[in-house]
Amino acid sequence: MKKKIETLTTISILTGLLSAIAGILSFDTSHSYEVLNQYGKMITLWGAGIYAHDSYFKAPILIGTDITMFFILIFLAFHLVKYRHRNSQKSLLLLTGLLSVQLYYSFSQSFGVVYNPLHLIYIASFGSSFFGFICCLIQLHSQQLAENQAWNPNTRGVRLLLFIAGFSLFAAWLPDILFSLLSGQSLEQIDIYTTEITYVIDMSVVSPFIFIVLYLLKKEKLQAYIYLPLTLILCTAVGLMVILQTGIMLLAGIELSIVALLTKVISFVLLSAFSLKYSFRYFKHLEIVTEVASFNQ
Repeated sequence: MKKKIETLTTISILTGLLSAIAGILSFDTSHSYEVLNQYGKMITLWGAGIYAHDSYFKAPILIGTDITMFFILIFLAFHLVKYRHRNSQKSLLLLTGLLSVQLYYSFSQSFGVVYNPLHLIYIASFGSSFFGFICCLIQLHSQQLAENQAWNPNTRGVRLLLFIAGFSLFAAWLPDILFSLLSGQSLEQIDIYTTEITYVIDMSVVSPFIFIVLYLLKKEKLQAYIYLPLTLILCTAVGLMVILQTGIMLLAGIELSIVALLTKVISFVLLSAFSLKYSFRYFKHLEIVTEVASFNQ
């Protein structure tokens, strides 16, 4: 199983880096043009690079995500090397957490980006990330992690963070959807897309999963020692993405309202900061115990 994890993670890193680099190189605001979308509105397309046919609003968000993922994937590659040399539950847990971020990214690219020449790369990235993540989960042992964790994560601060994180994903996206349904119009920033993939992932998967982790933690279930750090790592990465996405949007000349900055950007950044704090605390107090040889086969 260890070799499967290494192979799948390597493929995930290489395809992810190719996707990220192509996206970063697409930053060029001089080729934008207007088209009539399927909702009867004139919208502006990016016009450059791999995101040429994505909207002028969405492309900077994608590029900001690409920049974030470039560094996260480098970090993932570094920990893959560490995992090869130090086969422990701690290193595997961190590897799994970083791979979950790549899984989120590759899923978003596969289903949320306008069809482009990298489509097969997106598919390979998503497939390798998905099965690599599953293989990692199979090899994680909640009992061993709990026994070697010197810090009890079932604190008021962690529980509050999970509740706010799970709730905020609905608070951030649900009003947009309800407004469009009540007004009988498309989403305000739907542009040329048929759906908003971020809304789908966050509201149908990530938010419910966070509340499941909160339940496991409150009930002091052993599974919480696996899923809590994975959640904290993902929340930390999302905050970093929001920072860079906002920066690229501003560089592209997109104006952001004060309301959007307060309700979405600042709130996600604060959640990321607290998630990072508890992630450090979790891994700092987790002892390194080398796996039994039979787990490596």
